[in-house]
Parts: sequence; structure tokens; C-alpha cells
Amino acid sequence: MSDAKLQHAPHQMRRGAANLQKMPHQRDPPRHRPQARLSLTVLQPPEWAFSEALRYFTLKPQAASSFKMTSPEDHLKKYRPDMHISRQESIPSFVMLVIHSHITDICRANKIRCEPGSWPAINHLWRMFFDYMAKAIQYLNQCIAADFPPRYNLYRIVDLLSIELDMVDSTFWQAHCRGFLALVEAYGGVDAVIKSADNPSPILALQFVFIHGLVCNTAGPVEEQINEFDRFKEAEILRIYSDMYFRVFPCPSCLFLSIVRITRLRVLAASLGPSSPELVSAAEETCAAVYGFAPDRWTEEYTLPSDPKIYTFARVFQATTILYALLSLPHALAQPFRRVEAARGRNARRHYRRVLIDSIEKASKVRMGLAGMCWPLAVLGAALHDGAPEEQAVVMGWLREMETLSTVASGPILLQKLLPAFWASGKRGWEDCFDKLSQIAA
Repeated sequence: MSDAKLQHAPHQMRRGAANLQKMPHQRDPPRHRPQARLSLTVLQPPEWAFSEALRYFTLKPQAASSFKMTSPEDHLKKYRPDMHISRQESIPSFVMLVIHSHITDICRANKIRCEPGSWPAINHLWRMFFDYMAKAIQYLNQCIAADFPPRYNLYRIVDLLSIELDMVDSTFWQAHCRGFLALVEAYGGVDAVIKSADNPSPILALQFVFIHGLVCNTAGPVEEQINEFDRFKEAEILRIYSDMYFRVFPCPSCLFLSIVRITRLRVLAASLGPSSPELVSAAEETCAAVYGFAPDRWTEEYTLPSDPKIYTFARVFQATTILYALLSLPHALAQPFRRVEAARGRNARRHYRRVLIDSIEKASKVRMGLAGMCWPLAVLGAALHDGAPEEQAVVMGWLREMETLSTVASGPILLQKLLPAFWASGKRGWEDCFDKLSQIAA
């Protein structure tokens, strides 16, 4: 080392160099060159995130269950030879969904609410998640512009919608519903979409959107409805809904159609007037369908699960549908739903409120019984505006229990914020409780 360089070296380094000059026959010890600062933003290959997501998706369920590792023979049976990264339908959507699943697992394991910013330790995961959500939206728009098949584009919207339904206080799910329905119309309607593909059938995407969207419409003011659903006939809605059993909303088909009719009556009454003869007649017909349903004899076009608890679910949804009509419809249209209990000298709202509490209590005793109870608890909460504090506390307890279930979206969290505020307000009206379009479906 030259004298000029030594002058600029640290004191200890200069002293060491001087000692070395006194021992010319001793070899210099190896010196480490100063390393450049390592970058944490080195770009990974484009396949990296997908490979990691696929590995997590494949190994995580096995680690959490008692399933044995599959043999090579079983692996070949399960995975087709064409399942290669270059053939995956939407890598951004898949990575987005897996990251969100990972975040949800972490939050559930640490008893933290799954919201951005709730735990700084996973902020980097939230940033990555939103990055891939943006990529998924961009990719979807490219696919729509390129005239990809209807099934493909509709399922990509469902990917995004399912995530937004999980996001507390998100309103973007409404835009996804509207975009989905606009595409269905552009593709020629429900029948044309269903016939466009069969593996997988687009009807599963239709069912997911129609159930969540129509149920959320029940909890919105008449001027904030997703009105695009009104363009579809009752027969089309029934065809979509009755395709298969939907575990997170185990409602009989005839009752689901009655729920849709009640919502439409509520909206039409705002423009036509509640005393319109056509609306009164429709309310009578809807009431007859709801009261005429026998929960213990529930049948569908599809095969119902061979589990006796489904009849408990049927009783839950019958009571919930009646309560929804009593709470949300104008007096003239709600009158048919009061008539039976009024003839017995009972207050219909309080009677069915009690029936619903007892039915949900029975449902809560079975495994995953609360998984499909989000909408019933929303209706029950609105009916408890003059309820006892003990009854209100029971509802809050069920909502907290629901929040821990893996199949549940953001509905229970929203209701834990919304219902106590409504009870404390002293108000009684349906739209006093649900003053904006709310995600209470799951």
C-alpha cells in the first residue's frame, strides 16, 4: 500500500500497514474487498412467483391435514401432462389468490383481523398481494379485448370478486358484479353463456355472482341497488341458483326466489307506491310461497346432502325470509306476512325473531353450521332493534365465532361494526340499519 493511500486509511489500518513494512518476509494476510450493498429488489424470473405459489398451494393443504403423500402413479392420475406453467390460464390471478390465502392463514393463526395494516410484520405480503391484483385486472382487460371465451373471462372476474368479498369495507365487489353481468349480456344472456362451455361449466361462476349480488341487494337502500340484476328473469335466476347446493348459503331454491321478489317489491314500491294493486297481489303470492314451504320436506332438482342438519337450515331461511319481508317492506306489502300470527294474537316480528334465534342455535351446534348463517344473522340483528341486551350479545357471539371459519368472507366483521351502532341509535327501520349497500352474504 502506498504512503498516499495510507494517509487516507483508518488509524488502525495505517498502524497495521506500518508493522507489515517492518516484516518484509511475512506474506500479507488475505483481505476482503469491500462488498457493494446487496439489493433486495433484484428481479426474479417471471415464473418465480408462480412456482412459489404453486408449491405453497400444493404443500400447504398436505401439511395441515392427515393426507399421505401421493405416489408417482397417483400423481400422474391427478395431474395431466399438459399442466405446465406455459398452459396455466391466469398466473396473476392464481398468485393473487394464493398470497391472499397465505395472509389469511397467518392472520387466523395469530388471531389478527385480516385487514391491510393490521400487523406491520406482513405489510410486505399485502403490497405483493395488491401488486398481483393490479396485474390480474390488467390481464383480464387484455383477455376481454382479445375476445377470450366467455367462460374464461367470467371466471377471472370471479377470482377478483371472491377477493373483494373478503376485504372489509371494500366496495369494489359491486363494480365486479356489474362488469360480470354486463359481460353475460354481451355474450348473449344466461342460456348462451351456459351453453358456451361445459368443463368447467360457466354456471358455477354465474351462481357465485348471482347469489352474492342478490343477497347483498337485500342490504342496500332502494337507490343503491345493483340494478343490472333486474334485467334477468326469475326463471333464469332459478336455473342458476338451483344448479347445485351452495354450502355458504344453504337456502332452499323457492325461498331464494322469494327473497329476490321481496327485494324487487321493496324497490318497486318506492316508485309505484306501496298500495299498487299489482304489488299487493305479488306480495300475497310471495307470502303464500314462503308459508307453503315445508322445511322437513325440502327437495331440489339436485341431490341434497344426506345430512339431517340441512332441514335445520331450511327452517332458518324460512324464518329469515319472513322476517326480511316484515322488516323491509312497506306496511301494505308486509301485511300478508303478519296475517297468520296476528290471527293467533302474536306479534309476527317478535315471534319469528324467536324462531330464528332457536333455529340458529341448533345450526350452531353442528360442525360448520354457522358457515351459512351470515345473512340470517344480519336480518336477525336488524330485528333486534328493541331486543334484550342478552339476545344482542348472543348474535355478536355467533358473529365472532363465524369470523374464525375458513369459508367465511368479510360479512361477520362488517356486522360486528354495523349492528351495535344501529342498536345504540334508537332507530328501527331496515334502511336505518343498512344505509348503504353492504356485503352481508358471507
